[in-house]
Amino acid sequence: MSLVNYIKKIFLLLTVFLVSSCSTASNSENTITIAYSELDSKLAALLTEKLEHNSKIKFQKIEQIKCIDFLHKNPNSMYLGSIDPLVTNEDDISKIVVAKDSLVFVVNPSNPIDNLNKEDLSKIFLGNMKTWSKLQGLKQPITVINKPETNADNQTLSKFLQKDNLRATQNQFIANTNEEALALVQQYENSISYVSFSSIDNRVKAINLNNIAPTILNINSGNFPLYRVINLYYSSSLYLNEKVQDEIKELTEYLWSEDFRHSLNELKLVSLTQAEIQVIKENNKAVKIGVSGPLSGPYTELGRSIVNGARLAVQEQNRKANLKGKPVELIICDDKAAVASALECANKFLKEKVAGVIGHLNSNISIEASKIYINNDIVQISPGSTHPWLTNREEARGKVFRTIDIDERQALTLAKAVANLQKLRKNIAILHNGTIYGSNLATLIENYLLKNVSETVKIESLKFDVSGKHFYKVFKHNTPNIVIFIGEYADAAQMLMDLALDNKSDITFFGADGNFSKRFIQLAGLRAEGAHVLGCNIDDKSEEYINFEKNYSKNFKHTLSSFSIYSYDATRILINAIVDQNKNKSKSLSSLIQNSVTESLCGDISFDKYGNPEKSRIAIFKVHEGKFIKTSLDAAK
Repeated sequence: MSLVNYIKKIFLLLTVFLVSSCSTASNSENTITIAYSELDSKLAALLTEKLEHNSKIKFQKIEQIKCIDFLHKNPNSMYLGSIDPLVTNEDDISKIVVAKDSLVFVVNPSNPIDNLNKEDLSKIFLGNMKTWSKLQGLKQPITVINKPETNADNQTLSKFLQKDNLRATQNQFIANTNEEALALVQQYENSISYVSFSSIDNRVKAINLNNIAPTILNINSGNFPLYRVINLYYSSSLYLNEKVQDEIKELTEYLWSEDFRHSLNELKLVSLTQAEIQVIKENNKAVKIGVSGPLSGPYTELGRSIVNGARLAVQEQNRKANLKGKPVELIICDDKAAVASALECANKFLKEKVAGVIGHLNSNISIEASKIYINNDIVQISPGSTHPWLTNREEARGKVFRTIDIDERQALTLAKAVANLQKLRKNIAILHNGTIYGSNLATLIENYLLKNVSETVKIESLKFDVSGKHFYKVFKHNTPNIVIFIGEYADAAQMLMDLALDNKSDITFFGADGNFSKRFIQLAGLRAEGAHVLGCNIDDKSEEYINFEKNYSKNFKHTLSSFSIYSYDATRILINAIVDQNKNKSKSLSSLIQNSVTESLCGDISFDKYGNPEKSRIAIFKVHEGKFIKTSLDAAK
């Protein structure tokens, strides 16, 4: 063989190997492997037959002791059977109840014993009763046919007898399977064991437990007290794998069908009641969170920031899969910055049975919508509303929260920054958009400035129309040195361009939190240079912030703003509380949120008694060479 042909052959083999490897990896993502042990082989055979048409569902027999390791190593896997709860990581592995298998005590047909109570059984299987003499006057020693400690039947019986486990005793055999147990009981006249009701045959005699006969009627009615629950265990991430959702749906629909219930009865297994199935269905539904902001109208960009921040937090949560496999579903609603639309959103969230709401942007909208949330015990966290009325009302206490700083803190920060510019503060104009948020913040800033600057400084608060784009007309008769602008960043950018066209570009600009977005710089261009903006107190050089910004831009093709971060934080806080409540049902979401401490790009966030951020999360930035650079203007002097 020539060297060239040899190389070609090697290359071909490598290509085949790589294609095969890729195909295997791809198939593993698209298929579900259901493992089972010998104990549940009959049930596995039934499922195999019923689902054989679906090539994406495979069955694999393994040793029961290896089931946990199998689930951890194979994210797209399930285990059909019973696992000791003590060895199950509750955060990592979830389960769905499939059926129940009654455990029945059996003796040799020659044994006159017909009934045993719980106390007698405990003594027998712990080795404290060694002969049948105390029960039937028989002198023969009892031969115990036990099962391994790792066996699900052994664990079920241990739990029933309220013992840690049934360790080996003298005069005992260990049967690994029901078949072995039946054969040994047939062989030894004075023996006793326990097996699945479905495996009993005429080789043995089933005895009553606490005077209750192990009949199909007693077992199906729930009267027979000893049974093993058969579950489908799975890695929580499996339910979040979009590639196998159709297979999961087909599998679960069959498990909840009348056909499956009938087949279980034929196997002498106990099927679930319709009420039990309904509970399981409810428990496996997605956790819903509402998010609302203006997605149309003059504040659309800020509304999109709120929705996108929430979407990013939900995406991250669903990758974690620590809600017992249940995904978080985001219900999005456009409140159009109008009270009537916001109330429609609130009622939609109520109908969808959301766990909580992230929203709204505008303070008056949040306040009105919060009345519905409060009356229906729905937690609300606003990433954009700063007016004190939202949280400081008595009825809102412990039910309404915010991740953005309250008006008083924002006003004080802006006023300090302006007051520190001593050479410029001769004539100050405060422009606001006329909303409850704008007018209240403007009034607070004006009051703080009056206390901190000379009486000779002129301060004027003016309202602008968001639909009008000719801001230079506002200053037709008076040109200020400093403008404090309370509004959305698109309006702020338009104002700077209008002032430049009117030869008033030397005005020093201060913008409230609605202007902290790179979109403001993009729209205003060079006219944004030197502008001061109040924003989320980020460290834009940190690895966490850089990664967050990249991830945000990649996902949404949208510019990051303070509201994106505030909404992201609000959603994470709500989700974390839901996860915690899932572990401790006695705690309410509101109490968990009230006592939470959450890491954030703006600094850790916790809440005061009103539901406001306990510590300031804002800073003054200045635009320099197209970037927001943090300043110390808001520091006390």
